[in-house]
Amino acid sequence: MSGQRFLELTLVLGCLAAGCVTNTRQQLSAGPTGCAPEHIVISEEERLAWVATCNGQRFRCSAGPTAVCSPEQPGNAPSPPSPAPPSRPDKPIQSPEEGITP
Repeated sequence: MSGQRFLELTLVLGCLAAGCVTNTRQQLSAGPTGCAPEHIVISEEERLAWVATCNGQRFRCSAGPTAVCSPEQPGNAPSPPSPAPPSRPDKPIQSPEEGITP
């Protein structure tokens, strides 16, 4: 094996071991999201769909002839539960005039 070929093989294996190779979904998501593949985190993977997150922005992506990624809108996220209405006191509140005797 030539020295050049050995160096290339060593660099490729070192890169694989260090995790510097991005996965296919990161690469597919890069164009539609405008992010570099190494800055994309893939989650919620299904057969032909996934979520790509880059710089705090989540994108719903799907595969077809090309990948399509749409930013999640705040309205798409589950909303927190509404606060409970104020409770009514058991005893009616007296007005200041009711408690005063002349």
